[in-house]
Amino acid sequence: MLRELLVREETELLRELDELRATLQQYTQTSIVEAADHEARILWLNMLITAVAAVSGLLFASLVTTGMMRPIRRLVEGTKAIENGDLDSLVPVTSRDEIGALTQSFNHMVTELRVKERIKATFGKYVDPRIVEDLLKQPDAVSMAGERRVEARHEDSIALSGKPPRLFHG
Repeated sequence: MLRELLVREETELLRELDELRATLQQYTQTSIVEAADHEARILWLNMLITAVAAVSGLLFASLVTTGMMRPIRRLVEGTKAIENGDLDSLVPVTSRDEIGALTQSFNHMVTELRVKERIKATFGKYVDPRIVEDLLKQPDAVSMAGERRVEARHEDSIALSGKPPRLFHG
């Protein structure tokens, strides 16, 4: 009897353990399916966030590049205008960085070129153009020696031709 009771108890225990094992296996399978679903959603969300970040980064880089290139393009256009003889063009200074400093220097250079051209045009009306060219090519020569050289040329001109040089009037 005891033996039969032990066998029944053992059989009952094994049956309950089998049921518990089956329940645990079902929970495990359900958890695996749910985890795979969560992983798929997280992977999709991760790809979406990565794509949004990449597009945002490209847009930001484009805006920064455009913002940096605009003043440089203006400088290039200003340079081309000066190259074509338009000394009235100044480039607006729109920043306080290195490009802004370069733009200020460019505008200062244009102003100096304008003054130099006015001087050249003014002197060209009253002084031999070759003298004006020499003075502009060698600005360091403008001193007492430069004045003597101009006087010497004037005297040479009188000595060679017997009359003072003709002054050009515009």
